[in-house]
Amino acid sequence: MYRKKTLWTASYLSDGFFLGMRSNQRSESLNSSLHLHLDYGMTIVDLVVHYENCIDRLRENEAEDDCTANQSLPPSITAYKAIEDHDALVFTPANFYILQKDLLKLAELEIFETLVGVQRSTYIVTWKNNHKLRYDVIYEPSNLDETISYSYGMMVRKGLPSKHIFFVLVNVLKLSEIPNCCVLRRLTKHARHGLPAQRRSDLFGWGWSGEEQRSWYSRLSIKDAQAFHVASNDTFLFDDLMKCLDNIILQRKIPLEEIIGQRRYKRMIGNAPEESGGIIGDPPNIRSKGAPKKPRKVVQKL
Repeated sequence: MYRKKTLWTASYLSDGFFLGMRSNQRSESLNSSLHLHLDYGMTIVDLVVHYENCIDRLRENEAEDDCTANQSLPPSITAYKAIEDHDALVFTPANFYILQKDLLKLAELEIFETLVGVQRSTYIVTWKNNHKLRYDVIYEPSNLDETISYSYGMMVRKGLPSKHIFFVLVNVLKLSEIPNCCVLRRLTKHARHGLPAQRRSDLFGWGWSGEEQRSWYSRLSIKDAQAFHVASNDTFLFDDLMKCLDNIILQRKIPLEEIIGQRRYKRMIGNAPEESGGIIGDPPNIRSKGAPKKPRKVVQKL
Protein backbone atom coordinates (compact mmCIF):
# COMPACT_ATOMS: atom_id res chain seq x y z
CA MET A 1 0.00 0.00 0.00
CA TYR A 2 2.77 2.42 0.89
CA ARG A 3 4.56 1.80 -2.39
CA LYS A 4 1.43 2.70 -4.36
CA LYS A 5 0.40 5.71 -2.26
CA THR A 6 1.84 8.13 -4.81
CA LEU A 7 -0.67 6.78 -7.32
CA TRP A 8 -3.92 6.92 -5.36
CA THR A 9 -3.21 10.12 -3.40
CA ALA A 10 -2.77 12.13 -6.59
CA SER A 11 -6.17 11.02 -7.90
CA TYR A 12 -7.86 11.45 -4.52
CA LEU A 13 -6.65 15.06 -4.15
CA SER A 14 -7.02 16.03 -7.79
CA ASP A 15 -9.92 18.44 -7.14
CA GLY A 16 -8.15 20.38 -4.38
CA PHE A 17 -5.79 23.30 -4.70
CA PHE A 18 -3.14 23.40 -1.97
CA LEU A 19 -0.58 25.94 -3.27
CA GLY A 20 2.14 23.31 -3.59
CA MET A 21 1.78 21.84 -0.09
CA ARG A 22 2.49 18.12 -0.01
CA SER A 23 2.29 17.37 3.72
CA ASN A 24 0.02 17.94 6.70
CA GLN A 25 1.77 21.12 7.76
CA ARG A 26 -0.88 22.22 10.23
CA SER A 27 -0.59 19.08 12.36
CA GLU A 28 3.18 18.95 11.96
CA SER A 29 3.54 22.24 13.86
CA LEU A 30 2.84 20.38 17.13
CA ASN A 31 5.42 17.73 16.28
CA SER A 32 8.03 20.38 15.49
CA SER A 33 7.60 21.97 18.91
CA LEU A 34 7.80 18.59 20.65
CA HIS A 35 10.97 17.64 18.80
CA LEU A 36 12.87 20.59 20.26
CA HIS A 37 15.45 19.57 22.90
CA LEU A 38 14.70 15.87 22.45
CA ASP A 39 17.54 13.36 22.40
CA TYR A 40 17.97 9.61 22.59
CA GLY A 41 19.22 9.68 26.20
CA MET A 42 15.97 10.97 27.74
CA THR A 43 14.04 8.73 30.07
CA ILE A 44 10.28 8.26 29.96
CA VAL A 45 9.85 10.64 32.90
CA ASP A 46 11.92 13.31 31.15
CA LEU A 47 9.87 12.80 28.00
CA VAL A 48 6.56 13.27 29.86
CA VAL A 49 7.84 16.40 31.61
CA HIS A 50 9.09 17.77 28.29
CA TYR A 51 5.69 17.08 26.72
CA GLU A 52 3.89 18.92 29.53
CA ASN A 53 6.21 21.92 29.21
CA CYS A 54 5.64 22.12 25.45
CA ILE A 55 1.86 21.88 25.82
CA ASP A 56 1.88 24.58 28.52
CA ARG A 57 3.91 26.88 26.28
CA LEU A 58 1.54 26.37 23.35
CA ARG A 59 -1.47 26.89 25.61
CA GLU A 60 -0.02 30.16 26.93
CA ASN A 61 0.67 31.42 23.40
CA GLU A 62 -2.86 30.58 22.28
CA ALA A 63 -4.34 32.28 25.35
CA GLU A 64 -2.28 35.39 24.65
CA ASP A 65 -3.40 35.47 21.01
CA ASP A 66 -7.04 34.98 22.02
CA CYS A 67 -6.79 37.81 24.55
CA THR A 68 -5.23 40.13 21.98
CA ALA A 69 -7.88 39.31 19.38
CA ASN A 70 -10.85 39.62 21.73
CA GLN A 71 -9.75 42.68 23.71
CA SER A 72 -8.56 44.90 20.86
CA LEU A 73 -9.82 46.18 17.50
CA PRO A 74 -7.59 47.31 14.62
CA PRO A 75 -8.21 50.88 13.44
CA SER A 76 -10.09 51.65 10.22
CA ILE A 77 -7.98 53.36 7.55
CA THR A 78 -10.04 52.94 4.37
CA ALA A 79 -13.03 54.84 3.01
CA TYR A 80 -15.29 51.82 3.60
CA LYS A 81 -15.57 52.17 7.36
CA ALA A 82 -18.81 50.21 7.89
CA ILE A 83 -17.70 46.94 6.32
CA GLU A 84 -14.16 47.38 7.65
CA ASP A 85 -15.45 47.66 11.22
CA HIS A 86 -17.51 44.51 10.67
CA ASP A 87 -14.38 42.69 9.48
CA ALA A 88 -12.53 43.78 12.62
CA LEU A 89 -15.29 42.35 14.82
CA VAL A 90 -15.47 39.02 13.00
CA PHE A 91 -11.95 38.08 11.86
CA THR A 92 -8.74 37.72 13.83
CA PRO A 93 -6.17 40.53 13.48
CA ALA A 94 -3.93 38.52 11.14
CA ASN A 95 -6.78 37.83 8.72
CA PHE A 96 -8.21 41.33 9.10
CA TYR A 97 -4.99 42.95 7.86
CA ILE A 98 -5.12 40.76 4.75
CA LEU A 99 -8.66 41.97 4.03
CA GLN A 100 -7.68 45.56 4.79
CA LYS A 101 -5.07 45.48 2.04
CA ASP A 102 -7.76 44.31 -0.40
CA LEU A 103 -10.07 47.13 0.67
CA LEU A 104 -7.38 49.66 -0.20
CA LYS A 105 -7.42 48.39 -3.80
CA LEU A 106 -11.17 48.83 -4.44
CA ALA A 107 -10.63 52.23 -6.07
CA GLU A 108 -8.74 50.53 -8.90
CA LEU A 109 -11.69 48.25 -9.85
CA GLU A 110 -14.84 48.82 -11.87
CA ILE A 111 -17.88 46.93 -13.17
CA PHE A 112 -17.31 45.84 -16.78
CA GLU A 113 -20.71 44.21 -17.38
CA THR A 114 -23.80 43.20 -15.41
CA LEU A 115 -25.91 40.15 -16.28
CA VAL A 116 -29.24 40.18 -14.45
CA GLY A 117 -31.30 36.98 -14.34
CA VAL A 118 -34.46 35.82 -12.60
CA GLN A 119 -32.88 34.61 -9.34
CA ARG A 120 -29.23 35.52 -9.81
CA SER A 121 -27.09 38.39 -10.98
CA THR A 122 -23.58 38.15 -12.37
CA TYR A 123 -21.21 41.10 -12.05
CA ILE A 124 -18.07 41.05 -14.21
CA VAL A 125 -15.40 42.99 -12.33
CA THR A 126 -12.17 44.15 -13.95
CA TRP A 127 -9.30 46.56 -13.37
CA LYS A 128 -9.61 50.09 -14.69
CA ASN A 129 -6.27 49.96 -16.50
CA ASN A 130 -6.52 46.36 -17.70
CA HIS A 131 -9.78 44.93 -19.09
CA LYS A 132 -8.19 41.65 -20.09
CA LEU A 133 -8.50 40.25 -16.59
CA ARG A 134 -12.18 39.73 -15.74
CA TYR A 135 -13.68 38.12 -12.68
CA ASP A 136 -17.27 36.92 -12.22
CA VAL A 137 -19.04 37.63 -8.94
CA ILE A 138 -22.40 35.80 -8.71
CA TYR A 139 -25.07 37.06 -6.34
CA GLU A 140 -28.05 34.80 -5.47
CA PRO A 141 -30.29 36.22 -2.71
CA SER A 142 -32.47 33.08 -2.62
CA ASN A 143 -29.51 30.78 -1.97
CA LEU A 144 -28.85 31.02 1.76
CA ASP A 145 -25.93 28.58 1.72
CA GLU A 146 -23.99 30.49 -0.95
CA THR A 147 -25.43 33.96 -1.35
CA ILE A 148 -22.40 35.29 -3.18
CA SER A 149 -19.75 33.28 -5.03
CA TYR A 150 -16.58 34.01 -6.96
CA SER A 151 -15.12 32.42 -10.07
CA TYR A 152 -11.48 32.96 -9.12
CA GLY A 153 -11.52 30.54 -6.19
CA MET A 154 -9.93 32.65 -3.45
CA MET A 155 -12.38 31.28 -0.89
CA VAL A 156 -11.12 27.80 -1.71
CA ARG A 157 -7.44 28.74 -1.50
CA LYS A 158 -7.34 31.19 1.41
CA GLY A 159 -10.78 31.01 2.96
CA LEU A 160 -11.18 34.80 2.73
CA PRO A 161 -13.39 36.92 0.45
CA SER A 162 -11.54 38.63 -2.40
CA LYS A 163 -11.35 42.30 -3.29
CA HIS A 164 -13.81 41.73 -6.15
CA ILE A 165 -16.45 40.45 -3.72
CA PHE A 166 -15.87 43.50 -1.53
CA PHE A 167 -16.27 45.77 -4.54
CA VAL A 168 -19.68 44.28 -5.36
CA LEU A 169 -20.80 44.32 -1.71
CA VAL A 170 -19.85 47.95 -1.15
CA ASN A 171 -20.46 49.70 -4.47
CA VAL A 172 -23.30 47.66 -5.99
CA LEU A 173 -25.25 45.93 -3.20
CA LYS A 174 -24.53 48.66 -0.61
CA LEU A 175 -24.05 46.16 2.22
CA SER A 176 -22.24 46.96 5.47
CA GLU A 177 -21.68 43.33 6.58
CA ILE A 178 -20.14 40.29 4.95
CA PRO A 179 -22.56 37.40 4.21
CA ASN A 180 -22.14 34.28 6.32
CA CYS A 181 -21.12 32.22 3.30
CA CYS A 182 -17.93 34.31 3.01
CA VAL A 183 -16.95 33.84 6.67
CA LEU A 184 -15.21 30.61 7.66
CA ARG A 185 -15.39 29.87 11.36
CA ARG A 186 -11.79 28.66 11.58
CA LEU A 187 -10.58 32.17 10.61
CA THR A 188 -12.79 34.10 13.04
CA LYS A 189 -12.37 35.09 16.66
CA HIS A 190 -14.86 32.43 17.74
CA ALA A 191 -12.75 29.56 16.43
CA ARG A 192 -11.30 27.52 19.25
CA HIS A 193 -10.10 24.17 17.93
CA GLY A 194 -6.65 24.06 19.46
CA LEU A 195 -5.63 23.13 22.99
CA PRO A 196 -8.28 23.46 25.72
CA ALA A 197 -7.99 26.59 27.80
CA GLN A 198 -8.39 24.68 31.07
CA ARG A 199 -5.45 22.56 32.13
CA ARG A 200 -6.41 19.24 33.75
CA SER A 201 -3.02 17.57 34.09
CA ASP A 202 -1.79 16.84 37.62
CA LEU A 203 1.83 16.18 36.67
CA PHE A 204 3.07 19.18 38.67
CA GLY A 205 0.18 19.06 41.14
CA TRP A 206 2.09 18.24 44.33
CA GLY A 207 0.11 15.06 44.80
CA TRP A 208 -3.41 16.47 44.50
CA SER A 209 -6.02 13.84 45.22
CA GLY A 210 -8.72 15.39 43.07
CA GLU A 211 -10.39 18.45 41.65
CA GLU A 212 -11.59 19.69 45.05
CA GLN A 213 -8.12 19.71 46.60
CA ARG A 214 -6.77 21.38 43.52
CA SER A 215 -9.43 24.11 43.81
CA TRP A 216 -8.55 24.64 47.47
CA TYR A 217 -4.88 25.00 46.62
CA SER A 218 -5.70 27.60 43.95
CA ARG A 219 -7.83 29.62 46.37
CA LEU A 220 -5.16 29.44 49.07
CA SER A 221 -2.43 30.57 46.68
CA ILE A 222 -4.45 33.69 45.84
CA LYS A 223 -5.24 34.43 49.49
CA ASP A 224 -1.69 33.89 50.78
CA ALA A 225 -0.30 36.22 48.11
CA GLN A 226 -2.47 39.00 49.48
CA ALA A 227 -1.58 38.13 53.09
CA PHE A 228 2.16 38.03 52.30
CA HIS A 229 1.98 41.47 50.71
CA VAL A 230 0.29 42.94 53.79
CA ALA A 231 2.59 41.18 56.30
CA SER A 232 5.73 42.19 54.47
CA ASN A 233 4.99 45.86 55.29
CA ASP A 234 4.42 45.36 59.04
CA THR A 235 6.78 43.72 61.54
CA PHE A 236 4.06 42.57 63.98
CA LEU A 237 1.90 41.13 61.25
CA PHE A 238 4.94 39.33 59.86
CA ASP A 239 5.61 37.60 63.21
CA ASP A 240 1.94 36.67 63.67
CA LEU A 241 1.73 35.21 60.17
CA MET A 242 4.91 33.16 60.65
CA LYS A 243 3.56 31.73 63.94
CA CYS A 244 0.24 30.91 62.30
CA LEU A 245 1.93 29.14 59.42
CA ASP A 246 4.17 27.17 61.81
CA ASN A 247 1.13 25.98 63.78
CA ILE A 248 -0.60 24.87 60.57
CA ILE A 249 2.51 22.95 59.48
CA LEU A 250 2.73 21.19 62.85
CA GLN A 251 -0.83 19.91 62.41
CA ARG A 252 0.09 18.09 59.20
CA LYS A 253 -1.01 14.49 59.08
CA ILE A 254 2.12 12.35 58.75
CA PRO A 255 1.64 9.13 56.77
CA LEU A 256 2.33 5.83 58.47
CA GLU A 257 5.05 5.12 55.95
CA GLU A 258 7.10 8.10 57.16
CA ILE A 259 6.61 7.22 60.84
CA ILE A 260 7.76 3.59 60.84
CA GLY A 261 10.06 3.79 57.83
CA GLN A 262 9.68 2.83 54.23
CA ARG A 263 11.29 -0.66 54.47
CA ARG A 264 9.33 -1.67 57.54
CA TYR A 265 6.10 -0.40 56.01
CA LYS A 266 6.63 -2.49 52.87
CA ARG A 267 7.47 -5.53 54.99
CA MET A 268 4.32 -5.05 57.05
CA ILE A 269 2.19 -4.69 53.93
CA GLY A 270 3.76 -7.79 52.43
CA ASN A 271 3.07 -9.92 55.54
CA ALA A 272 -0.55 -8.76 55.81
CA PRO A 273 -3.13 -11.49 54.95
CA GLU A 274 -4.92 -11.07 51.68
CA GLU A 275 -8.66 -10.49 51.67
CA SER A 276 -9.36 -13.11 49.04
CA GLY A 277 -7.70 -15.87 51.09
CA GLY A 278 -6.57 -17.75 48.00
CA ILE A 279 -2.97 -18.91 47.60
CA ILE A 280 -1.39 -18.13 44.27
CA GLY A 281 1.40 -20.51 43.37
CA ASP A 282 3.33 -21.67 40.35
CA PRO A 283 1.35 -23.21 37.52
CA PRO A 284 1.48 -27.02 37.22
CA ASN A 285 4.01 -28.56 34.88
CA ILE A 286 2.43 -29.97 31.73
CA ARG A 287 4.32 -32.35 29.52
CA SER A 288 4.35 -31.44 25.87
CA LYS A 289 3.27 -33.89 23.20
CA GLY A 290 5.81 -35.81 21.18
CA ALA A 291 8.67 -38.16 21.82
CA PRO A 292 11.33 -37.07 24.29
CA LYS A 293 14.59 -35.94 22.83
CA LYS A 294 17.45 -38.40 22.85
CA PRO A 295 20.50 -37.40 24.85
CA ARG A 296 23.56 -36.51 22.89
CA LYS A 297 26.37 -39.01 22.79
CA VAL A 298 29.67 -37.76 24.10
CA VAL A 299 32.60 -38.90 21.98
CA GLN A 300 35.89 -39.05 23.80
CA LYS A 301 38.95 -38.33 21.78
CA LEU A 302 41.88 -40.71 22.17
